[in-house]
Amino acid sequence: MSIFGIDIIVAGTIYILGKSLEDACAKFDTLVGKTFDATDRHWFSEASFDSEWMPEFSFARGHTTCGAVHSAPLKLYSEKQLRKAMRTKRAGRKEKLLPYSDRHDFERNGQRVYTCDVHIETMAFFTAASPRDAEGHLKKLDDRIMDWDFTTGWLYPEAIADPDFPFVVSPHFHLVGPIKGLELELHWSEEAEHTLVATNGGRLDAVDQQSVGETETDNRVEDEAGLLIAAARFKQCCLEWGGVFSSISDQDAIEIARFAKARLDKQVSASA
Repeated sequence: MSIFGIDIIVAGTIYILGKSLEDACAKFDTLVGKTFDATDRHWFSEASFDSEWMPEFSFARGHTTCGAVHSAPLKLYSEKQLRKAMRTKRAGRKEKLLPYSDRHDFERNGQRVYTCDVHIETMAFFTAASPRDAEGHLKKLDDRIMDWDFTTGWLYPEAIADPDFPFVVSPHFHLVGPIKGLELELHWSEEAEHTLVATNGGRLDAVDQQSVGETETDNRVEDEAGLLIAAARFKQCCLEWGGVFSSISDQDAIEIARFAKARLDKQVSASA
């Protein structure tokens, strides 16, 4: 078996703390065109948006491959070349690219989180018996979810021999820019959260249970009341699933519902 490599596009989501959209856009522009090291855990965060640990810049921990870069050549690699191409570099660490983005330097008053889906370029490597087989393997590079919560094995050359990984990707993620039509926008703000908490104390058990149970009703989330109903439905499902899902908090359920709403809104806008 031989090792083949090709440039690919990966879709991801970035979160930026900012005082305004203009402020967030200016911060985002400082990262566009730069290459970051995806093995550096500081680029990713699990902190809730209202947490003091929410970083000024962070990426979601899930990425989706979008196939090979248009007209990118398929190249043959030796094992030595593979390891060199996937070797991490300190220049891509967060502390090097954004040395002044410590969370404690950010003013918390009126905190706002802006987000957008982005395109990232990196390289994918895989094994195949021949160049012809390698060409057929390219379809496996499209629409593949890589979730760092489950494993970061995608980012290490050793995984190329693991049948659970159809390919591995270079940890050198080059931020191309926002996906067309999905530019930076407000995702969460302290003001909106305070309004939500004032409405029902931030507790989902205060939501009208009849509305939660009406699964056949219109599932669109058009306002904060609809958001709470969606969050309550999701938490109800988690309790039915049991296990680790049953311990989900109201706040986490609300954030997941808000994230799902934002993604659906973007899809509607993009198809309009």
